[in-house]
Amino acid sequence: MKRIKLLYLFLVACLIGSNANAQDKWTIGFHYSAMDFILPYAKEKKPFETDNWNEGIGVTAGYRVHPFVNLSANYTLSRIEKLSGGTILNGDLSHFATLNVEGHPLGNKEGFWFDPYLTVGGGLHRLGENSFGSVGGGLGLNFWLNSSVAISLQSTYN
Repeated sequence: MKRIKLLYLFLVACLIGSNANAQDKWTIGFHYSAMDFILPYAKEKKPFETDNWNEGIGVTAGYRVHPFVNLSANYTLSRIEKLSGGTILNGDLSHFATLNVEGHPLGNKEGFWFDPYLTVGGGLHRLGENSFGSVGGGLGLNFWLNSSVAISLQSTYN
Protein backbone atom coordinates (compact mmCIF):
# COMPACT_ATOMS: atom_id res chain seq x y z
CA MET A 1 0.00 0.00 0.00
CA LYS A 2 2.89 2.36 0.81
CA ARG A 3 4.37 1.86 -2.67
CA ILE A 4 1.04 2.53 -4.36
CA LYS A 5 0.67 5.81 -2.43
CA LEU A 6 4.20 6.90 -3.39
CA LEU A 7 3.59 5.99 -7.03
CA TYR A 8 0.31 7.91 -6.99
CA LEU A 9 2.05 10.95 -5.47
CA PHE A 10 4.75 10.71 -8.13
CA LEU A 11 2.22 10.58 -10.99
CA VAL A 12 0.30 13.55 -9.62
CA ALA A 13 3.56 15.50 -9.26
CA CYS A 14 4.42 14.69 -12.89
CA LEU A 15 1.10 16.09 -14.02
CA ILE A 16 1.36 19.22 -11.87
CA GLY A 17 5.04 19.92 -12.48
CA SER A 18 6.09 20.92 -15.92
CA ASN A 19 9.27 20.37 -17.85
CA ALA A 20 10.49 22.95 -20.31
CA ASN A 21 10.02 22.17 -23.97
CA ALA A 22 12.79 21.85 -26.51
CA GLN A 23 12.98 25.64 -27.04
CA ASP A 24 13.07 26.62 -23.35
CA LYS A 25 16.23 26.60 -21.28
CA TRP A 26 14.85 25.82 -17.78
CA THR A 27 13.29 22.57 -16.57
CA ILE A 28 11.72 21.57 -13.29
CA GLY A 29 10.45 18.18 -12.30
CA PHE A 30 9.51 15.87 -9.49
CA HIS A 31 10.76 12.33 -9.14
CA TYR A 32 10.25 9.04 -7.37
CA SER A 33 13.38 7.08 -6.53
CA ALA A 34 14.24 3.56 -5.50
CA MET A 35 17.69 3.38 -3.89
CA ASP A 36 19.60 0.18 -3.29
CA PHE A 37 22.45 0.55 -0.79
CA ILE A 38 25.27 -1.96 -1.12
CA LEU A 39 28.06 -1.54 1.41
CA PRO A 40 31.59 -2.12 0.10
CA TYR A 41 32.33 -4.59 2.92
CA ALA A 42 29.02 -6.53 2.66
CA LYS A 43 29.55 -10.28 2.40
CA GLU A 44 26.48 -10.83 0.26
CA LYS A 45 25.94 -8.33 -2.57
CA LYS A 46 22.67 -8.66 -4.45
CA PRO A 47 22.11 -5.59 -6.63
CA PHE A 48 18.82 -4.88 -8.40
CA GLU A 49 16.64 -6.89 -5.99
CA THR A 50 13.46 -4.94 -5.27
CA ASP A 51 13.38 -6.28 -1.69
CA ASN A 52 16.38 -4.04 -0.93
CA TRP A 53 14.95 -0.83 -2.39
CA ASN A 54 14.39 2.25 -0.24
CA GLU A 55 11.82 4.58 -1.77
CA GLY A 56 12.00 8.35 -1.85
CA ILE A 57 10.77 11.48 -3.59
CA GLY A 58 12.58 14.56 -4.83
CA VAL A 59 12.83 17.57 -7.07
CA THR A 60 15.05 18.34 -10.06
CA ALA A 61 15.92 21.67 -11.69
CA GLY A 62 17.88 21.94 -14.92
CA TYR A 63 19.28 24.52 -17.30
CA ARG A 64 20.10 23.84 -20.97
CA VAL A 65 23.45 25.58 -21.58
CA HIS A 66 23.81 24.19 -25.12
CA PRO A 67 21.51 22.11 -27.36
CA PHE A 68 23.54 19.03 -26.37
CA VAL A 69 24.36 19.88 -22.71
CA ASN A 70 22.10 20.28 -19.67
CA LEU A 71 23.12 21.12 -16.09
CA SER A 72 20.87 19.69 -13.39
CA ALA A 73 20.54 19.85 -9.62
CA ASN A 74 18.69 17.05 -7.83
CA TYR A 75 17.49 16.61 -4.27
CA THR A 76 16.05 13.33 -2.99
CA LEU A 77 14.58 12.60 0.44
CA SER A 78 14.02 9.02 1.55
CA ARG A 79 13.95 6.85 4.65
CA ILE A 80 16.69 4.21 4.56
CA GLU A 81 15.47 1.00 6.14
CA LYS A 82 17.21 -1.73 4.12
CA LEU A 83 20.69 -2.52 2.90
CA SER A 84 21.62 -5.14 0.33
CA GLY A 85 21.97 -8.52 1.99
CA GLY A 86 18.86 -8.15 4.16
CA THR A 87 20.25 -5.78 6.83
CA ILE A 88 17.46 -3.67 8.37
CA LEU A 89 18.30 -0.17 9.62
CA ASN A 90 16.44 2.12 12.00
CA GLY A 91 14.95 4.20 9.17
CA ASP A 92 17.24 7.24 9.22
CA LEU A 93 16.31 10.02 6.82
CA SER A 94 18.52 10.24 3.76
CA HIS A 95 19.17 13.59 2.08
CA PHE A 96 20.88 13.23 -1.28
CA ALA A 97 21.83 16.32 -3.32
CA THR A 98 23.71 16.17 -6.63
CA LEU A 99 24.92 18.43 -9.41
CA ASN A 100 25.10 16.74 -12.81
CA VAL A 101 26.04 17.40 -16.41
CA GLU A 102 23.82 15.67 -18.96
CA GLY A 103 24.89 14.97 -22.52
CA HIS A 104 21.98 14.80 -24.97
CA PRO A 105 23.35 13.28 -28.22
CA LEU A 106 20.23 14.22 -30.21
CA GLY A 107 20.22 17.82 -28.98
CA ASN A 108 16.92 19.54 -28.41
CA LYS A 109 15.35 18.94 -31.81
CA GLU A 110 11.78 20.05 -32.30
CA GLY A 111 9.32 17.21 -32.77
CA PHE A 112 11.31 14.42 -31.06
CA TRP A 113 9.15 12.40 -28.66
CA PHE A 114 12.15 10.85 -26.94
CA ASP A 115 15.43 12.27 -25.68
CA PRO A 116 18.15 9.83 -24.49
CA TYR A 117 21.00 11.18 -22.39
CA LEU A 118 24.11 10.34 -20.36
CA THR A 119 24.71 11.95 -16.98
CA VAL A 120 27.78 12.40 -14.77
CA GLY A 121 28.22 14.38 -11.58
CA GLY A 122 28.73 14.40 -7.87
CA GLY A 123 27.09 15.40 -4.67
CA LEU A 124 26.57 15.02 -0.97
CA HIS A 125 24.66 12.26 0.78
CA ARG A 126 23.60 12.75 4.40
CA LEU A 127 22.36 9.69 6.27
CA GLY A 128 21.49 10.26 9.91
CA GLU A 129 24.48 12.05 11.45
CA ASN A 130 26.94 11.00 8.71
CA SER A 131 27.76 12.78 5.45
CA PHE A 132 29.41 11.25 2.39
CA GLY A 133 30.62 12.72 -0.88
CA SER A 134 29.71 10.86 -4.05
CA VAL A 135 30.46 10.74 -7.75
CA GLY A 136 28.30 8.93 -10.24
CA GLY A 137 27.09 8.42 -13.74
CA GLY A 138 24.05 7.07 -15.46
CA LEU A 139 21.70 6.80 -18.39
CA GLY A 140 18.35 8.46 -18.90
CA LEU A 141 15.50 8.77 -21.36
CA ASN A 142 12.88 11.51 -21.59
CA PHE A 143 9.52 10.62 -23.18
CA TRP A 144 7.87 13.86 -24.30
CA LEU A 145 4.09 13.73 -23.89
CA ASN A 146 3.70 17.16 -25.49
CA SER A 147 5.90 20.23 -25.98
CA SER A 148 6.01 20.99 -22.24
CA VAL A 149 5.65 17.72 -20.28
CA ALA A 150 7.90 14.67 -20.24
CA ILE A 151 8.20 11.48 -18.25
CA SER A 152 11.83 10.65 -17.50
CA LEU A 153 13.44 7.33 -16.63
CA GLN A 154 16.95 7.41 -15.24
CA SER A 155 19.33 4.94 -13.65
CA THR A 156 22.42 6.21 -11.84
CA TYR A 157 25.28 4.52 -10.06
CA ASN A 158 26.91 6.55 -7.25
